[in-house]
Amino acid sequence: MRSYIKMLPIFLLGTILFLSIGFSAFSSNLTIGDIKASVRPTKNIRVTAFYAKDNSNLGHSSWEEYSSNKIVTSVYLPNADSSVSYIMEITNLDSEVMAVESITGLPDNLTYRLEDYKINDKLCNNDKCNLGVKKRIKIVLENKDGFTLDDETVIGIDITFKIYTYRVSFNANSGSGSMIPLDLKYNEQANLPSVTFTKQGYRFKEWNTKADGTGTSYNNEQSIIDINTNEEEEVVLYAIWEKNDGIYYPGLCVFNGEGVDVEGACAEGKHVDYINTGVEPFNDENYQKNFVLTLTINSVDDDHFKNTYRPTLFNMLYEEEDEVGKYPGALLRGEGGKWFLQGSRGKEPDYTNKILFNKEDLLGKEFKLIRYNDGSSIKLYYVIDGHGPYLLKDITDLSSTFNTPLTFGASLEEDNTTVMRHIKATVSDISFEFAPDGTSLSDLAGIDVIPEDERVMVTVFAQEGTCTFNGASQNITGSDCSLYHDINYINTDIRLFSNENLSKDFDLTFTMSNYDTSTQEDSQVTMMNAFLERNTAGYGMLLRRNRSNLEFIIRDGNGQNKTVTFKVNEFSSLRIIKKGNNVCYDYNNKGLKYIINFDNFADPFSVPVTFGGSINKEGVPFRFITADMSNMVIKMGHFDESVICNESMR
Repeated sequence: MRSYIKMLPIFLLGTILFLSIGFSAFSSNLTIGDIKASVRPTKNIRVTAFYAKDNSNLGHSSWEEYSSNKIVTSVYLPNADSSVSYIMEITNLDSEVMAVESITGLPDNLTYRLEDYKINDKLCNNDKCNLGVKKRIKIVLENKDGFTLDDETVIGIDITFKIYTYRVSFNANSGSGSMIPLDLKYNEQANLPSVTFTKQGYRFKEWNTKADGTGTSYNNEQSIIDINTNEEEEVVLYAIWEKNDGIYYPGLCVFNGEGVDVEGACAEGKHVDYINTGVEPFNDENYQKNFVLTLTINSVDDDHFKNTYRPTLFNMLYEEEDEVGKYPGALLRGEGGKWFLQGSRGKEPDYTNKILFNKEDLLGKEFKLIRYNDGSSIKLYYVIDGHGPYLLKDITDLSSTFNTPLTFGASLEEDNTTVMRHIKATVSDISFEFAPDGTSLSDLAGIDVIPEDERVMVTVFAQEGTCTFNGASQNITGSDCSLYHDINYINTDIRLFSNENLSKDFDLTFTMSNYDTSTQEDSQVTMMNAFLERNTAGYGMLLRRNRSNLEFIIRDGNGQNKTVTFKVNEFSSLRIIKKGNNVCYDYNNKGLKYIINFDNFADPFSVPVTFGGSINKEGVPFRFITADMSNMVIKMGHFDESVICNESMR
């Protein structure tokens, strides 16, 4: 007797375990209470009852049974409109909320419909959705396409389940960009992602479930939970926009010069020959605010690019009858066949604040001027065609605030009443807006800006195909360098030795072939130049041909002068790297050699890297080559530890 008593707990434990498993491995009609051991396609969800409820027009079901993965029933549907209805009870014993994913297995001549449920909806009963919930669903079997079942037919119905999820997707709603949707479980809390959509001339206001903003609204990055209140598999949130407190002229503006009305999007029905926005970016109220000015120059009249004319595209520069160089602010205008971009705090001589571009450097490319206040400094940046942002000027210590308004198509001089320097040009999508405090430089620029201490080597200029340089008298040719067909040298606009870039590593490479060895430009022609010329010996680096030799010259401006001479008929490629303050070079892929240290570099300067010509101290190009050049690549950032450049490599 005692042995039976000892076995009783073991028997009870086995019974409990067996019941908790639910007989899922057996084909059976057994019942645990009112839960039948039946179809169990996932760990803890079961079809616990399935029985005929209603028949119509001689439809009949004679029996139902369950197996581990199937519901089996006998169906008789003798007429086209015969049907049989079943009640399917589903029990969820899991913590996850489940949904019916599919019902399959019917013969081709049968179809089904569900009442009180839609495939992929969560299985809930009176707001209870897991841990023992029972959901009863009515499933109706009917003939399809005029077929009938004249004989009683045994069919097997497969039912599959899934964890219930719904999708939150994002619609730009007339904006631009793309955002990855969220896939969420029931009762899962999540934050909406930060909006990345943009709309020119507008700022993001909120998300809304309706495109017209009349639905449920959500803030950017708001925490959400179960926002699909109507059981949708997908909830679409629409970006709602509000117009910027700024200037926006979508489309084309045509500036026709002095005395002739502006045409296009910016005319606004007025008779004006330039646009005075009335916005004063540098007055006492606005001086420290972030702003973004955006435009695209489509064309400009050649007659307005002469030395004496200086036509203005935009102006917010304060000019007065004072010493040249005392003018704070910013402007973009033509001068001497170049674009002249100036940003000034009004304390230095004027020439240190200018950046010159060839006419073609800006045509057809989106241009942005940005003022960014990071809390400790205020700087002007510019972005060209998505490249940048490049530092224009640190204007933290402005000489004075002033009320010169922002103008397009001409300048307001001195007393803000005299209008001068009208331009003839077509310009697209002009906009200007102040941005909230705390807006990042990346958001202002519309591109990712990587912190200096995290920035790795990235390509900032690349022209890999062959360009044929034809000297001073003819422009560049070659199908692989179509961007440069209207110029006779390449200005990369990359300033390796500027205040912003001097601390960065760089990697510069190029190859050359088929070059003319005849005498030009006083026996000196330039292949690559990043060299500041001055009255005493200049400094920086350049590669030039001097009579029968090629000279690679590199100087620190404080006494270190290094020149490496190559034979003209042997040269094919040059690579120059700077890691820290050490500089190495590789001639014809023979391996890196140390050449100089820049610990005692004189002063930063803003001369850009050029190929095929030099820029003199007045900013005028000269010393053009006749040659084929290719694989011109500049990378900038920070080398990792695997790159070696030190004095041991002499």
